[in-house]
Formats: sequence, C-alpha cells, structure tokens
Amino acid sequence: MDLVPTLLMPCDCNRSRLDADIELPASMTVTADTLATCCGLIGDPPLKTPKDDHQRILQFRKEIAFLLKGPRESETIVYYEFAAKYLLATVAAYKQERTADNLPASILSRISDVPYFIRYVQSPAGSDLVTSHAERTVAAATFAVQDKINEICHFLFELLMIRGPSAIRDDIKQELETTLKTWMAIYIGHHTASLSYRCLTVLRGEFMQVIEETKARIEKPLMECGAPDCDRRVGCGNPELQQCSRCKSAVYCSKDHQVQDWKEHKKYCFKPAY
Repeated sequence: MDLVPTLLMPCDCNRSRLDADIELPASMTVTADTLATCCGLIGDPPLKTPKDDHQRILQFRKEIAFLLKGPRESETIVYYEFAAKYLLATVAAYKQERTADNLPASILSRISDVPYFIRYVQSPAGSDLVTSHAERTVAAATFAVQDKINEICHFLFELLMIRGPSAIRDDIKQELETTLKTWMAIYIGHHTASLSYRCLTVLRGEFMQVIEETKARIEKPLMECGAPDCDRRVGCGNPELQQCSRCKSAVYCSKDHQVQDWKEHKKYCFKPAY
C-alpha cells in the first residue's frame, strides 16, 4: 500500500455516500439545532425505548443524507455551528455511552476536522478522548459493520493526529493494532482498509515526516493566518498571531488580514459555548 497518498490525501469519508436510497421529505431544513435534537441534546428528554431510539437514528440519517446532497459549504457551516454550540454536550453524551456505535459518536466523527473540535481536543479537557475512543474501537472489533468501521476509523485517525498515541496504554495499543490489521485483511481493496491503515501508521509512529505534514494540514486554521495568500504561521520566527476574539478558531497576523478575510470567515464564526 502506497503510504504517501494514503496519509496525505484529505480523508473525505464523511462526504461519502450515506443511505443513498433513503427517502427524504420534499421540504426539509437541517440546522445545528435539528441535529442536536436528533442526538437528544436539546428539546424533549432523550427517548429511551428501542423504538424511540430507532426513530431518532432514522431522523439523524435523513438529516446527514440531506446535508450530503447539498452544497459542501452549507454542510460545513452546519457542522461549525454545531461544534461551537453543542460540542461539550455531545462529548458528555458520548462519555455516557459504552460503545463506539451511537449518535454522539457519529456526530463527533463528522465534526472531527472542524477547528472548534480540534482546539477542544488539544486542550486538557479533551485529552482523554483519544484513549476512550481507542478502547471503544477495540471493543467494536467483533460486531461493527463496515459503514460503522469507516466512521470509527475516521474519528480515531483525527484524534490520533491531534493528540498522538502516547496517552494510550500499551496493552490497548497492542489490541488496537490487532483490530486494525484484522479490518485491513477483511476489507482489502476497500476504503475501510485504507482508513485502518492510516490509523495503524499513526499509532506506530511510522513515517513521521508524512505524519507531521498531515497534522499541519489538519491544524492549519488554528496555526496559519486565515487571510488569502498569507502563509504566516504560529512560531516560525513570526510575531504572535492573534485569535479571532469571537470563535477563537481562526488566527491572523494583523488586523488588516482579519478584515480582509471577514467576508468568508463570518460564515463559520460562532461564539463557542466553552
């Protein structure tokens, strides 16, 4: 398997086909708030019966399918707003679950490349997510279906790139390696094998130059001036870059550059609830 394109190519599995045959209403609106309602974060108390859980999952799948069929920009804006408003509540709901296969995990996987999420995982408050998800990935080895494995691996890869594997216990690392190798063998020739391989490479700390380049791409909004054609980065001998005071998820080298980028940035700029 060719490592460089496998690791450096942006992982776009969250834009992959999801329930292509699902029937969508003729008129439908999907927002950060409707997704939060699906996940039981707002509105009525979370529903507990298997029938009610099924209805929530079905509605969630419809909303994601609707976003995937629309413009990429519209989907991204919804995810940015969701991360700003509901990230902490989603993480809390995720921690209450015991498996990798649940609605909070599904939405976290879909926002895992959003700067709000990356900044949270880099903080002490989000430091345990990579360990938790590694353990759940191991537990999912024998029952997860292929679509869920893709989602699990995508989320694991993003967490490993942001936090690294050092916090994961050695015994969990060994079991995780076995799990990823098994999925690579079962799904050889499929995107699932490629996703598993990405995770395995980062877990082992192999090809560090490639990993660092990929990490830089993932963290670019938090590390590089957001103005078009400006490549000034945090550190590298540059004066300190300043965060956007509202979203804290974009940086700029000067007020002029912030003003220059505002027309684009304002679409994604939300005050975070943390």
